[in-house]
Amino acid sequence: MNFGFSNLLGSPYRGGNVCFDGEGSETCLYVGVGNRIARTNLATTVTNVLKFESQSDVDRIAIRPDGRVLAIVDKLGRLALLNTSQNVVLHRMTLRQHCGCLQYSPCGRYLGAGVGRVLQVWDCDVDQKKTFAPMRLHVQHGSAHDDLTTMTWTKCGRFLACGSRDLAVHVYSRDKIEGFKGHALTGHRDKVILSQFADPRKEAGENAARRDLYTLSQDGKLLRWTFKPEGEEGDLSRGSWLLVGKHFVERQGARITSCSLNPKTQTMVLGFQDGRFQLLQMPDFESLHTLSVSRDALTTAVVNPASDLVAVGCAKLGQLLVWNWRSESYVYKQQGHFYDVLSCDFSKDGSQVCTGSADGKVKVWSVRTGLCFVTFSEHKMPVTCVRFVPSNHAVCSCSYDGTVRLFDLVRYRNFRTLRSKDPCQFECLAVDPSGEIVAAGTKDTFQVHLWSVKTGQELDVFSGHEGPVSDLSFDQRGTTLATSSWDRTVQLWDTFTGKGRKETLAHHHDVLCLAFRPDGLQMCSGTLDGQLSFWETKNFSVEGTVDGRLDVMGGRLSTDRRTRENASSGRCFTTVCYSADGDALYAAGSSKYVCVYSASEYVLLSRIQLSSNVQLDGVVDKLNSRYMTEAGSSDPLQEREEAEAQEDPKGKVGLLTPGGEALPGSGAGRRAAARGTCVRLSPSGDTWAVASTEGVLVYTKDESLLFDPFDLDEDVTPAAVHVAASRGEHARALLMSVHLRDVGLFRRVAEAVPFSDIALVCSKVPPARLTWVLQAVAECARNSPHLEFYCSWCEHLLLEHGSYLRRGGASLASSLRALHKSLGQTQRDVTSAVEGNINRLDYIKQVRKIPRLQ
Repeated sequence: MNFGFSNLLGSPYRGGNVCFDGEGSETCLYVGVGNRIARTNLATTVTNVLKFESQSDVDRIAIRPDGRVLAIVDKLGRLALLNTSQNVVLHRMTLRQHCGCLQYSPCGRYLGAGVGRVLQVWDCDVDQKKTFAPMRLHVQHGSAHDDLTTMTWTKCGRFLACGSRDLAVHVYSRDKIEGFKGHALTGHRDKVILSQFADPRKEAGENAARRDLYTLSQDGKLLRWTFKPEGEEGDLSRGSWLLVGKHFVERQGARITSCSLNPKTQTMVLGFQDGRFQLLQMPDFESLHTLSVSRDALTTAVVNPASDLVAVGCAKLGQLLVWNWRSESYVYKQQGHFYDVLSCDFSKDGSQVCTGSADGKVKVWSVRTGLCFVTFSEHKMPVTCVRFVPSNHAVCSCSYDGTVRLFDLVRYRNFRTLRSKDPCQFECLAVDPSGEIVAAGTKDTFQVHLWSVKTGQELDVFSGHEGPVSDLSFDQRGTTLATSSWDRTVQLWDTFTGKGRKETLAHHHDVLCLAFRPDGLQMCSGTLDGQLSFWETKNFSVEGTVDGRLDVMGGRLSTDRRTRENASSGRCFTTVCYSADGDALYAAGSSKYVCVYSASEYVLLSRIQLSSNVQLDGVVDKLNSRYMTEAGSSDPLQEREEAEAQEDPKGKVGLLTPGGEALPGSGAGRRAAARGTCVRLSPSGDTWAVASTEGVLVYTKDESLLFDPFDLDEDVTPAAVHVAASRGEHARALLMSVHLRDVGLFRRVAEAVPFSDIALVCSKVPPARLTWVLQAVAECARNSPHLEFYCSWCEHLLLEHGSYLRRGGASLASSLRALHKSLGQTQRDVTSAVEGNINRLDYIKQVRKIPRLQ
């Protein structure tokens, strides 16, 4: 059970701000994804979601100038400092209120946070001091009359400018200065969304550097302020601010929702409510670029330090784009599902995941990069089930629109559409192991339809259920189709001879899911009462049962009138799946947990919590009774969400009245519940995924949990290596030489291994040492005459550790590159020698044909 969280698919952006880190080929983009943080390397376009998890959705993030520490604040006002390289939380604390702005000082020692209407400056030098509380409140200012919305630091880091909802910009000092209470710059008529200092520039005819401040309000009014000093240069406490420029952004009827200004290049990006963004060059107020990228409001717009990349995001559509405006091309372009993911499936090699959502779209994702590379939108209604065809060349999906569609993954098109004679809604789907037959169960007609993939003709219709068909699955040989239904039965059908129903398995409650073990000798079915039944497939008798009601029971919903311990009704498994070896069964349902059971002992092995985000309903075990009133819950988090929805009524999901209120029963304004809708395991056995409320959570084997006994042994010496090799203990000798990291010793041990035992020795190499082993083999093969011997070493290392190498990523890139270089050089040398010998043999052959001179 050494699986750990690896990535999150299907949700590239949820809201909040984004920030760039690094320049050139090392440019990374940090994005808040729900209550997690996603890091995208824009050079390799690989997205990794960090293992850090906050208690609610991430609201604000700020990265330190050196890129080593990331400050994160969620919607509950809880702040965390995260080490970006080691993925370790350095410190946690609570700000007690909503944080409207967050930014590090240029030196990286101080962190400014706008907490409500109060500006707090924290001294957070966590690298230099080892203290119990690494963050110390340095100073705070509270002269604003409303919440702070934006913040900026001067280049020296001594002063800050904060925009507020009170239509003013306040200038504060980092340190306490006697007699200085701050400046208040007024002139706006709407909420201030930008206040940014520009780097000092020396203009013609002036000896002193000018200090410019740009402020922008949501109505498009842009003001430029210049400071007139009365004392030393850089001291903003003695002097006055003068308004030297006023511009009005042409909005074409759309409000400005996001903006950013690069202080070095003075390039400004504006995001509008209609999905456009515009680049402006200050102080000339020259329009550089304009592009429409979305249909809804842009919630974030940021320009990178080099001012050539613009990152924009739309929270409502889950859309995140990085646009290079100089070359006019997309560097990164992703969009998640608009509604919940209902189904997912792995490809045969485990490198791809396909997802189907309630928004009617089918997406295919790369497990290694975390990116969606194709989207199919032919379905007109929610996609209820998706499956890969065993050949890996197509994806099959079914929907409530009455169609079953097959999508080609080579030409990216819908090449086959399957329909029934009578209109119906398809609920579940299965493809036989040969990939020639597709079966789909209906929700309204209670039938199962079978089609031929090659011809598209309907082969048969199975009628016998008296309720909606909830799930279906083929056995290992594809001759038996098992279907489950709400009529409390599982029926077995003969698909090979066409004789129809073979047997009916009765249950005490509605059957919601079923699955065959990979070897076909066992079947598991889950019912509405939370019970799992294990059937042997020879005589179809019950081998064992598991009462999972207490296991699947999650947190308490906000609408529950009973406590979590007493509200056992409705807790059940809706999806089950066997592991690749058939020893474990993974089950998920209307809960925040994924339960893992032993398929032979029928006991609970582990419970994995999908999310700890308290914004999801059903995560908290016990509700706070002080927020429960006769009119409903008065949770501050829910009240804030309602206030944000009133500001942007178009951002609500659900049916709305003309006044912007939610219609009863439409789902608008209701909190999403934590649940798992589909769990699938990779055929390779090293990865599994679950479709949840927050997206598709991918879990892989955590190689750091593997035990390496040689790390604890002090007797690992070169003499011990020679003794083990002389005794014929080649695997032990090789592991000790790897631990000593001696290439010469490794060469002597490796060349002493018999040719027939190379595969066995390669299988004993731990993944934690694989990087060094590949480099050693590459160096030995470069200077060794034993070409076939070391080629066999390379072949067996790649075969034994292929799955680990496939997901190893950049950590193994240097070793694989060295191995490729060594083998390439060997190939060129051998090819040159062979070609030279062929030419010499041809010459000798021709010379022999010449008659000798008498």
